[in-house]
Amino acid sequence: MSSLFDSLHAWNYKVCRRMGMTIDEEILYAKFLRKLLKPYSKALEIGGCNCLFSLNLKGVITIDVWKEIPLEEVKKYAKSQLVENLFPLPFRDNSFDLIYSPLFFSNVKRDVRKEMAKEVYRVIKERGTLILIEIELLRKMRKDFFDLGFQEKGYYVYQGIFFSIMELDKKSAEPVA
Repeated sequence: MSSLFDSLHAWNYKVCRRMGMTIDEEILYAKFLRKLLKPYSKALEIGGCNCLFSLNLKGVITIDVWKEIPLEEVKKYAKSQLVENLFPLPFRDNSFDLIYSPLFFSNVKRDVRKEMAKEVYRVIKERGTLILIEIELLRKMRKDFFDLGFQEKGYYVYQGIFFSIMELDKKSAEPVA
């Protein structure tokens, strides 16, 4: 459960429709994510929406199209660098040592998700970490990333949401076409 302080200040943030998740739940899952992180220098949040997952992280670039919440509203409290774009990812190859996506890929058709997974592969560094945060019922979506060479290093379920921590060894992975 998130703290009373978080609950009292939840009104400061805009609601993002993430499978019916409340602001308090987003703050709770963001805290759980922080506990799983290993040191990183540059991180990418895919589908950040209201930016609550990146609120207490440093060195994060949040990417989204901000159709639900106006970008100007998010800028009032977001602490990450905001990029208004999605796929193809507008970054150079091997740019990030951490990429995470809170409830984003579950909203994408499988064939499109496979193409997006290739983009994640392209921009993540050797031995980079990918954390998928999705509803547990859709855990099979991890296969789209496994097929590219991502290896699961940890899998946690917390109140119906899974956190899959994957690492990429590009040297042993099949080349992505």
